[in-house]
Amino acid sequence: MLLARGKAWMASLSKGADSILLTLQKDGLSGELQDLRDLKLEVPVGRWNSVVKQIVKDRKLLGGILLACANQTEHVAAAVGSDRLYFDLQRLVLEATAALVAEEVLSLAPSDGDAA
Repeated sequence: MLLARGKAWMASLSKGADSILLTLQKDGLSGELQDLRDLKLEVPVGRWNSVVKQIVKDRKLLGGILLACANQTEHVAAAVGSDRLYFDLQRLVLEATAALVAEEVLSLAPSDGDAA
């Protein structure tokens, strides 16, 4: 199921609804980024919260989280290091999260540290 589509990235939910697949769209990559065209990131739903937290906080920590989810780990640093790809990924993660909540794959709840 397609969750969100950006200029360079696409997010979809796996058939078993147990992971989110982030892929680079081949037509959304410029010449120097063509080497990344086969990069796929399969993020388990249970790890999605970590991705959402780090997408706006810390690019390096996000890269570390995504390394564990990548089919081609050697391309993760280049994908996260590219401003154009990173900013598109930020927007895509937020849109995909909203779609996951709408599909009731994820639910919103206050964290343990939040006061009521």
